[in-house]
Amino acid sequence: GKEYEAEDTVTKCREESRRWTEVVAAAKSETGNRNKRPRDGNVWTVPESERVKCNIGISWSKATCMAGLGWIVRNSEGETLLHSRRAINGVSSLLEARRLGLIWAAESM
Repeated sequence: GKEYEAEDTVTKCREESRRWTEVVAAAKSETGNRNKRPRDGNVWTVPESERVKCNIGISWSKATCMAGLGWIVRNSEGETLLHSRRAINGVSSLLEARRLGLIWAAESM
């Protein structure tokens, strides 16, 4: 396997933490605008019995060029079976964020 210096690992962790904080701050500032828009009435629908359903969520901030990605797998009882989330920086558009989100979700499962 690959070996990493402890200092490099800590530096990488701090950088990822800083990026995540930026994404969360951008999402919070955009939440006010999102809450002012009319709701489209979308609600989670239960999959058929003995099946599971995966939902993927993607958000993107033009101001920071950062994307927040998440996915969740639930059964017909609505119980969460698997989930994950991540942030990506340097994303130039919502379309790119959606593409990256779908690829990441598929690779994660």
